[in-house]
Order: sequence, then C-alpha cells, then structure tokens
Amino acid sequence: MRFPLICLPVFLVTVFLPASAAHADEEVCGACDRLVQVTGDFQHFRVGGDTAIEGAPAGREGDYREEIFGPNFAVTVAHLPAGRYTVVIGGAENFFTQPGQRVFDVTCGDTTLATNFDILAVAGGAHKVCFITGQVEHQDDAIAGPLKIQFTGRVNNAKFNTMEIKDASGASLVSFSASELADAFAAAASKIPEVSGPEIWRDPSQPIDARVNDLVRRLSLA
Repeated sequence: MRFPLICLPVFLVTVFLPASAAHADEEVCGACDRLVQVTGDFQHFRVGGDTAIEGAPAGREGDYREEIFGPNFAVTVAHLPAGRYTVVIGGAENFFTQPGQRVFDVTCGDTTLATNFDILAVAGGAHKVCFITGQVEHQDDAIAGPLKIQFTGRVNNAKFNTMEIKDASGASLVSFSASELADAFAAAASKIPEVSGPEIWRDPSQPIDARVNDLVRRLSLA
C-alpha cells in the first residue's frame, strides 16, 4: 500500500532577544569628554537608595551605590597624550559582609595598581568607601593603544564604583562612575548633537515647520 506524500511548509523563525538578556561586553561613558569604554565579562549591580555610604565625597554618595563587577574586564581611556598619570579607583563593598569574600587585582600595562585587594579589609567594613591610587606611564595611543586598566577577580568578582584619571599636575582629566556607563547605543542616543547656526526654533517670526525641524535636530535620540 502506498501512502500519499504530504509536503508541509517549513517556517523560519527569527527571535530577537533584548540586549538586557545578555552579559554586557562593551559599554561607553556618555558623559565623558574622552572616549571611555568598558569591555570584557562584567555586569552592573546597584544597592538600595536608602543604604548609607560612609566616606563618600560630598554629594557623591549615589556614585557608590552602583558598581560594575565581573571576573575579568577592562576600562580603556582613549586619546590621552603620552605622560605620567595618577589613577584613582573608588569602591565600597555593598554585597559581601566578611573580609576575604572578594579579592581582586588591578593592573595597567606592566604596572600593578593593586594585588589581592580586599575592599572590606581596607575600608574596615561594608558600605565604606576606600580607594586604589597609583601612577602609570602612558605612551601615545598610536604606540601602545589607549590607557587600559585591567580588573581580574581572584576570589569572586573584581569591581569598581568610580574612577578618575589625573595628569602630572594633579588636574582631573577624566572622572566617571559606574552609573554613567551604558551600552554604546544608549550612550550615543543620549549625546546631544552639536549644531551650528542660529536657533530658529526660538524665533516666533519663523514658520512653525522650520522651528520644529530646527528644534528636533538639536535633541538627542533619548
């Protein structure tokens, strides 16, 4: 007995996952004057807004409630001229409660900024701010690439809350917190376009369409 051959249609389904469903592997600082990127295996963590942070600079307690953490990630700062720089990394332990539960290294090229660093042990407790400070020599980007600060976890994950780069005179060139970093698309969407020419949208004598078009081209996508 022969059975009829039945052909069934084949459907190709493409599924698009939201970006938030995956680990971050690259983020940029939308608020920084220079190009600052975070790459590697990392995530964000934020503690509740009612958590008191001891030792934070005035007005910056919120910077120490959000962190970037991961087993292996790097922060790069591009377009810095060759010279000596001071790197200041701020952190407060908002997840673990006992020394030894988080231990990590921080390096910049051949320079070790911290080894076996334990925030709880250095700060003297949870929710207390402490800093890693060190000097690094940076060659021109064309020679050795951007300034790169590498975080490597030894016990659990490495982390940071804030970072600042100072020049040889002590002037701050770059200063940002983990909360100011976002994926490249979101950062680009938040950047306000630089538009030259008169602000037509402010002139009530101009046609409404021209005023609307001028205003829209001055807005960020966000």
